[in-house]
This record gives sequence, C-alpha cells and structure tokens, in this order.
Amino acid sequence: MPNGEIKWYFYDAEIDEVLDSVEEIWPEIRCNAETLRWIEDGPGALVGARKNIERYIRKYLMRIQAPMGAKPKLIAWMEIS
Repeated sequence: MPNGEIKWYFYDAEIDEVLDSVEEIWPEIRCNAETLRWIEDGPGALVGARKNIERYIRKYLMRIQAPMGAKPKLIAWMEIS
C-alpha cells in the first residue's frame, strides 16, 4: 500500500480542465463488462493529457505547501472515449 494521500484526476479534453472530485469523475469513466476497450489515437496522443495531470499535481503540492522533496507518483492512467 502506498504511503500518503491517494487522489484521482481526470483530464477533460473537451473543456481543457482537470477534474479532481470523485463525484465528477465517476460518470466519465464508468462502464460495464461489455464495453469495448481500445486506444483510439495511439499511446503518443495521451502524453499531453498526462502532462496536464502532472502539472496540476505539482500546482496542488505547492498550494498545500507539501514538504520539500515530496514526489507524487502517477500510478495509472488511461484513455477513455
């Protein structure tokens, strides 16, 4: 189990905004077992979204005045359609 706080983030490309509330995120990512899964634009297309999330996390750490040397760890990320 990781130490520290665990947060969920969702980058909404349509509004160019990062969502960080589970209540906002779950309707965007929910699916059922029959939902097809594929990468529409290839893995390279996700790099920009990942960078937006990482930038958002760095700003969050500054806002909460996290201790120097605190390093967030991105555990998983995925494309949704």
